Amino acid sequence: MNVYKKHIFAEPKGRLGNALFRYFAIVLLLRYNTHLTYGGINIHRQKVMLLGDNLYKDIISNNCFELTNIDNNLLFNGYYQLQEIANYRDKLKLFLQDNQEHIIYNYPHEEFKIGDIINKPVNLSRYDIVLHIRLEDFVNNQEFINCECIINLLNNLTTDFFTNNNTAIVLNKPKTSFELNYIEQIKTWFDTNNISINIESNDILTDFHIMKEAKKLICSNSTISWCAALLSDNIDICYMPDYKIRTDRTHQTLKYPIKNTVLYSI
Repeated sequence: MNVYKKHIFAEPKGRLGNALFRYFAIVLLLRYNTHLTYGGINIHRQKVMLLGDNLYKDIISNNCFELTNIDNNLLFNGYYQLQEIANYRDKLKLFLQDNQEHIIYNYPHEEFKIGDIINKPVNLSRYDIVLHIRLEDFVNNQEFINCECIINLLNNLTTDFFTNNNTAIVLNKPKTSFELNYIEQIKTWFDTNNISINIESNDILTDFHIMKEAKKLICSNSTISWCAALLSDNIDICYMPDYKIRTDRTHQTLKYPIKNTVLYSI
C-alpha cells in the first residue's frame, strides 16, 4: 500500500445495490481528494475514522467534497442512497470506466469487479421494457410493493405502452407460495392483455445488466434496479416507486435516478 495516501474502506452491508451506492459515495470523495485512495475492505484492520450517512449527507448537500487534514483512513459504513448522488451520474460513470479493476463487496463478502458492473455479458438477452420485482426478505420486512400497485401501474400505462416492444419481468426465482401467487397475478395481467413476456431469474449480474440495457425500466423498491437506471446509457424513461421517505432512513432519499423519471404510487 502507498504509505503517503490514506485509504477509504467500505464495510460490506446488504446486497449488490447497497454496495454500489456505498462505492458511488466513495467515488465522489476520491475525485476531489488525490491524497485518498480506494482500499476495498479493511482486511488488515487499519485505524479508521467513520464517515457515515449523516456526515456524508452534509458533505454532498453542501457540495463540499474536498477534505483536508485527514489523519486517518476513512471507513464508509452507511448506505448513501441520496438523491444528490444522481446529480453526479455522468461523473460516476466516467470514474467507473477508468477504474474497472476496483472491487466492491456485499454481505457476506461476495466480490464484484467494477469492469463486470459496467460491461454487459456476452449473449445477454435484451428487452425494450423490463419490470423488476423484489420479494424474498422484503416480504417478511413488509417492504415489497403490493401486487395491486403494480397492476394499477400497468393499467395506467395501457397496452399501447407495450406494443411492438419485447418485455421481461426480472426477479429472483420465486419459491414460496406467496411469491408464486404474486408473480402469477402479474403474468395474468399480461396474458389477459395478449402481451408476450419473458421471465428472467438469473445471477445478480445478469439480471442487473438486463435492467441496465432496457429502454424502459420499471423499478422496484430494490436499490439494484435504481443502480441499473443510474448507470444505464440506454434507458429513455424510468418508473420509480413513490416510497415514503422514513425518518429512520435519512440516507435514503433517491427517487429520480435519471431526469426522465416518473413516480408511481405504492
